[in-house]
Amino acid sequence: MRDRLRQHAAPIEQAHNLELQDFYYRCLMVDDIWIPLGENMLIETFKPIWNTVVDGFGNKDPGNRRATQYQFTAR
Repeated sequence: MRDRLRQHAAPIEQAHNLELQDFYYRCLMVDDIWIPLGENMLIETFKPIWNTVVDGFGNKDPGNRRATQYQFTAR
């Protein structure tokens, strides 16, 4: 989580109307099965601007070269 937040710090610091010290987070440790449900509930409830207005804060690409992977077929 710390590394993911650090990745977002650079664009926030580059913005002229945002201050990094104005951002904070809280976390709750849960089993992996509950993560998508929790994320969806929080996004729907609070509608953060980085999911609705600000471009560039989307999902992180979860795989290296995911968009350019080769397609293999079984022989």
